[in-house]
Amino acid sequence: MIKTYETKPQVIVNVGDMPAVCKNLTCDFTYTTPVGEITEFTYTKASKVLVIKGTDFPALNADIQKVWYAMTECTIDKSKYT
Repeated sequence: MIKTYETKPQVIVNVGDMPAVCKNLTCDFTYTTPVGEITEFTYTKASKVLVIKGTDFPALNADIQKVWYAMTECTIDKSKYT
């Protein structure tokens, strides 16, 4: 058995029955406590607008770090945030 020193917990990933290799052989795992719950969303392809509705979202849009949809980072329209 080979052991290495790591500062973060490591994960072993399988896809189906096949072992997968982590990008750059870095298999770090960091748990992030979820905030809020999405109860509904709509995406309009023509305008590329994603509308998310839910509960327990942060009170300030500055407290939202990132929103990703379809592997694309979204921009928050601050005028629409309620």
